[in-house]
Amino acid sequence: VPAACAAVSSSTSLCAVAPATLLRLCATTPGGQIGKGGPVEDGPDTHPDFQSKPVQSSAEDAEEIAAIKQDILDTIKEEPLVLFIKGSPEAPVCGFSKRVVDLLDALGVEYTSFDVLAHPTVRSYVKEVSNWPTIPQLFIKGEFFGGQDIIFEQAKNGLLQKALGEAGIEHRDIQL
Repeated sequence: VPAACAAVSSSTSLCAVAPATLLRLCATTPGGQIGKGGPVEDGPDTHPDFQSKPVQSSAEDAEEIAAIKQDILDTIKEEPLVLFIKGSPEAPVCGFSKRVVDLLDALGVEYTSFDVLAHPTVRSYVKEVSNWPTIPQLFIKGEFFGGQDIIFEQAKNGLLQKALGEAGIEHRDIQL
C-alpha cells in the first residue's frame, strides 16, 4: 500500500482511485494536508466532483428544513423513547452511538432513532432543541435525558431504568 493511502486511512485503501483523485482526497484531510493545518483551495487539477460549490438556498430548501424540524419535534413529542445517533441502530458509525445502542438493546427497550448524518439540519436542530452539544442524545417522553456520558452514569446508578419505568417504558433490569 503506498504511504499516501496508509496516511489517509489505515482501514480503507484508496489506491483503487485515480492518482489525481487520491491526491485530492489526501489534500482534503482536516487541515488541508496530512498532519498540517490550513484551508484547502481548489486548483486547476481539482476534479469537478470535489470543487467547492456555493451554497444556494431556495424556498424548496426552506420547506425541506422546516419539514425536518417539525418531524423531529413531532417525534420527540409523540414517541416514548427517541435516540439521535450517528448512523442507524443496525450500523452505528460512532463508538459513542454504538455504546448507547448496545445499552438500549441490553435493556430490551423499543425506541425510535434518527441518523443525524442523514441531513445537516437533523444534526444541528437536535442540538438546538436539547441545548446539548454532542451526539448521541436520548429523549424520554419528550424530555431530553442526556448524552452518552450521562446515559451511562444514570444507567449505572439505576436512574435511567427508573426514568424508563416512570415513563411506562418496559425494560429489563440490568447491572452495569
